[in-house]
Amino acid sequence: MTENLTKEIVPQEKYQKLQQQLKNINASESEAFDGWRRVEEKVKKVTHRLDTIMNQMDTLCSLYTDVLACRELAKNYALFLMERYLQFKIKSVKAGVPIEIKTIDDFINYCKHYEVKVQRLLCEFYLHNLVLDGEMEKNPSSFVGDI
Repeated sequence: MTENLTKEIVPQEKYQKLQQQLKNINASESEAFDGWRRVEEKVKKVTHRLDTIMNQMDTLCSLYTDVLACRELAKNYALFLMERYLQFKIKSVKAGVPIEIKTIDDFINYCKHYEVKVQRLLCEFYLHNLVLDGEMEKNPSSFVGDI
């Protein structure tokens, strides 16, 4: 089936009007594409910066662990616990889930979230006033025997 195409004579004014509409559409599409390209370049730059920062963070965490492995063991238990607490916080940040224990509810939620090994470590930190020390200063009697 072939369609018969007929020539239609379009008045000059209508032709110019259609030509202008086509130019406007092309211009708006070009502007939209340029805008999209600029945004895409920004996203690439931010992604590259983020990747660089993540690599630097991984390197710093690795170096921190290496430094701790090379140095002399802690002389007292409090210093040993502080090192363990800092390592625990660094590992959680590196894993993308930073730990901020500011209230008793935070502490309980983290204990529920982690396995028994981490729960025991958190309880040890708690008993030695490494977490929630501000809470204990406000009302120390409420914490007696709560673990």
